[in-house]
Amino acid sequence: MKIEGFGQRGAVACAMAVAAAFALPAVDASEFSEPIGTKISLVKPGKLYKIVSKPAVAYPIPAIGAGDPLALGGSIIVGLNGQVLTCNLTAGLWKGLSNPPGSKGWKYVNTEAPAGDPCRLVLVKPGVIKVLAKATGPLVVNGPGANSDVSLRIRAGIRTYCARATPPFLVEKPGTLLKAKGAPPPAACAGNGLPPTTYYTFTTGLPTGGTSGTLSNYRCSNYASGACAEDGDCDFGTCLDPPGICADRSDATCSGNGTPCTGTCGEVSSGSLPFDLTVASLYAFGGLNSVPLPLPVPDRGRSVMTLAADGTLGPTPPAAVGERHCTQGRTCSITTSQVCVVDGDCPGGETCLNNCLYAAPLPIPNPMVPFTSVCAVNVVGEDVAGTLDCDTGALDADVPLRSVLYVNGDLFRASTPPDIPGVQPCPLCSKVCVGGGNAGFSCVDDSDCNSNNCTESEQCLGGLNDGLPCMAQTSRLDVHTCCSNGPNETHRCDTDADCGSGAPRCELSFDPCMEDSDCIAIPYDHCIRCRPGCTSYPTSHDCPPDPSQDITANIRGLPITLATTTGTQELNAVDLTTLTPPLSYGKRVFCGYCRDVASAGAGGSLCFEGSTKVGCPAAIPAADGNGVPCLSDADCTGDDADEYESCVQRNPGAFFEAAATRISVTGATEANICDGAVHSQTQVSIFCIPPTFDSTVDAVFDLPGPGAVLLLGEAQVVE
Repeated sequence: MKIEGFGQRGAVACAMAVAAAFALPAVDASEFSEPIGTKISLVKPGKLYKIVSKPAVAYPIPAIGAGDPLALGGSIIVGLNGQVLTCNLTAGLWKGLSNPPGSKGWKYVNTEAPAGDPCRLVLVKPGVIKVLAKATGPLVVNGPGANSDVSLRIRAGIRTYCARATPPFLVEKPGTLLKAKGAPPPAACAGNGLPPTTYYTFTTGLPTGGTSGTLSNYRCSNYASGACAEDGDCDFGTCLDPPGICADRSDATCSGNGTPCTGTCGEVSSGSLPFDLTVASLYAFGGLNSVPLPLPVPDRGRSVMTLAADGTLGPTPPAAVGERHCTQGRTCSITTSQVCVVDGDCPGGETCLNNCLYAAPLPIPNPMVPFTSVCAVNVVGEDVAGTLDCDTGALDADVPLRSVLYVNGDLFRASTPPDIPGVQPCPLCSKVCVGGGNAGFSCVDDSDCNSNNCTESEQCLGGLNDGLPCMAQTSRLDVHTCCSNGPNETHRCDTDADCGSGAPRCELSFDPCMEDSDCIAIPYDHCIRCRPGCTSYPTSHDCPPDPSQDITANIRGLPITLATTTGTQELNAVDLTTLTPPLSYGKRVFCGYCRDVASAGAGGSLCFEGSTKVGCPAAIPAADGNGVPCLSDADCTGDDADEYESCVQRNPGAFFEAAATRISVTGATEANICDGAVHSQTQVSIFCIPPTFDSTVDAVFDLPGPGAVLLLGEAQVVE
């Protein structure tokens, strides 16, 4: 379906960028656009932009909550003579005025301006709005009568303000100064000269306990070890001597030489297979992975894409909605029009910037081998693309990520106090206990602290910004079992016996909740506050990990493409090689990568192509330094074909199930999704995770291997 009523986009590329810079969060656009007048406006090219606006009637200000500037940040766009000045007003530099904070307005201060960003001050109060920028970007001032309107848009959280000053101006000194006074508010913000644009937003939510996928085992009836997707995969030619043998695959139905060797493909119950995959969860790694699964998907993760009239989805730049919600690929640090994957893609020694961050930092705790626990920071590697059907709500989108992995282990233990129970691989953003036996632990309120003293504001625990203020980007969500009472209260557990004497309960906690009635039906009907040790959350990009622990720095993160859909995806494992037993690397392969195995069963280094480790064969590495994906051994050819000859996983299977041969996930969506309302939507994706080339991490996580994510959230289309 086409979206009717949207005009032709402007022809000038910079105008397209300006329009994208006002992607708005999921709210009704008619409620947050406010035209404002211009008391005074100054443009001094290269030095200063300033505007002061005072109302006849008090200006509306952003309400305190999820849509305020502390949560969503903001942006500035100034237009003059076909040029544009932009500012990205990051959430961490906003401050709420009065008590409670934000009740009397909002203030943004960037003391480093113009370094990093031109805007130094933005003030939004009922009685005044001010903007001060210490640089003007490409803005130019012409002589008298040769200047265009001066347009302004301010986004502060969910609310937008617009101003327009028109000629003649009070002062017009070419190259030096343009001064305007007393301009009235424009008739409407939509008349600000920007082409109309529509945006699709998706925000991840909390788990509900539902399922939307399966991991299962499909095998051939005539070859018990043969992975299959359909009956045709079980045709092996003809029977050979002795009777009962199909090629080298056993078949009880084979009566003798020359008999067709055929079978059927069907599901087999084995061990814990099949089992359901739950929504709002991430499953990953190969069949011998040791990390407990599933991992929770961080909630509050908002992504914004442009939506064209034909249903095409595209990226939004950082200036549109900030680095935490944008969907534009990496760009070079100076030549921002140049897309890049690694620094070498940029001219003149520029760096390739991680412009857009995808959701909050993701903890991957491994209580079995704590020192291998990982904090994953996902960035958008290339521009997103996709389609959305307004009638049905059906979505298909490619989100190319780069996953930057920090092997932090457990950040909080006896040797690095505070000694918080459990495994915490990411820095936390939380209120903190002051004094007492659990000083430095994260807390919700005073009752969580032995000293009955929990700080009023959140701060970073661990990482580069330890002790500095932050804003949590997730709930205190968790999928770990914790003791609800008894001597080991808040400690992680496997059974009630782990929780000590009395009447303790070992419960699976999906925070937040305050009482049992807040929780869904069994088995999640008992409310447990996720106190210290029960959760690896909340996390925040305000609290970045130590970059020295990045094991993917040399390859600029692992390339992982989320091909998300509201429909169904299925991935079947295949037997890719005829390696001599007991070598099983080529069996039940979901995600093949070229590896030096040696088909004769001996002599292989077991290195994956792209590795530069000592002992690995010299080879032509992949262009971006990552592993080389493949669908069969035939793909592992070229100048180094004799070295990396086999298309394999590290080990068969998926998600700690070596026997698994099929992953299936199904999304869901409400219809009529372009009506401006908020709609429930489940997006799913099956993907491949390359090797990291860190021998310990790849062994413990069993990489390369498959992954599956089930994103439960809310979608909305806004102008």
